[in-house]
Amino acid sequence: MKLRIACVQPSVGGEFEENISSAEKLLEEGYEKGINLFLLPEYFSYPTPDFILYSRETLKIIRKWSRIFSSIVAGNVVVDENGERFNILKIYRRGHLVGEQKKLHPTQIERDYGIRPGNRLEVYSIDGINIGALICADILYPEICRVAGIKGIDLVLNPVVSFRNSDFPPRRYKECLYFTRSFDNGYFIAKAGGVGNSPCGDETAGRSLISSPHGILKKAKDELAQELVWADIDIEAVRSFREKNYSLRDRNVEAYRELI
Repeated sequence: MKLRIACVQPSVGGEFEENISSAEKLLEEGYEKGINLFLLPEYFSYPTPDFILYSRETLKIIRKWSRIFSSIVAGNVVVDENGERFNILKIYRRGHLVGEQKKLHPTQIERDYGIRPGNRLEVYSIDGINIGALICADILYPEICRVAGIKGIDLVLNPVVSFRNSDFPPRRYKECLYFTRSFDNGYFIAKAGGVGNSPCGDETAGRSLISSPHGILKKAKDELAQELVWADIDIEAVRSFREKNYSLRDRNVEAYRELI
């Protein structure tokens, strides 16, 4: 079972309409290439931290894209639920909502804007593929990455805001983090970042990539340019890898008591 996936690396931080237009052009390019799944960057549409103001329209557009491009499209919005605010990745398949994941580890900046953490990693079987999401900083926590492996996720979606001047992890080792997560846990990772500025005005770099247990399949040619980063992934191959990865099965649970 193979899937053609794409990480959308658009221009971000401009006016709302400009952000949408940049992403849409890349989706149009992907449609011509036969992309089955598109991942958009975290906060790709938001020009300012007025999150709720832009969320409803962003959600309509993500849903529309999944329909007109006859594909799976995943993108983040900030929503209010019962008086609490969450950063949620919404996954649409041909116009229908098929999955959603709350960010588990909001950053300090997000917490300052009232964004609360989710408390469960979800798994969705979409067209026979087990898909989950680790949103931006979630990927930095090895424990939750291992949970994704234990749950049998085939493809992890990782929409990010990647600060251009950040040295965490050190720049030359950023790709190593993704390969390590894929290798240790037996899944593909699609990482999508935008180029320009975050809603709070910080400079961002795309650094989009697709990783596998066997290495980095594809990465952005230019982390500061608009680009579609895409690859074909083999789901049966990654499931076979998990069967051979005894570390997913043979752990000594007693040794982990200090962790909990």
